[in-house]
Amino acid sequence: MDQSKRSLFATGKAKWLLQNADKLSEDERALLLAIAEVERGSGRTITPEEEAALDKLAAQVMKADGYELDDLMAAVNQMMTAETRHPVDEWPSAVHRIIKKKKSG
Repeated sequence: MDQSKRSLFATGKAKWLLQNADKLSEDERALLLAIAEVERGSGRTITPEEEAALDKLAAQVMKADGYELDDLMAAVNQMMTAETRHPVDEWPSAVHRIIKKKKSG
């Protein structure tokens, strides 16, 4: 399925966020909002319910001291798109190799 057509959140999570966003820590709200904004920037379609949840998160993040949404979005985008400095094993083959190595060693 085309990523732009998939929902940003799992079924029911946007509604949960609308009702429970205040239960998340400031850091959790800021990180979730930054990741959602990066996804939106990459072409992800946002439903009206998801938009409302993101608006609520944004309002809470903006009230918190020390959070600059643009800085958070830039940092998350860097994490998601940066090239690795050394070769990285793909999941889950790397895990199977590590487990096998520990069992034999």
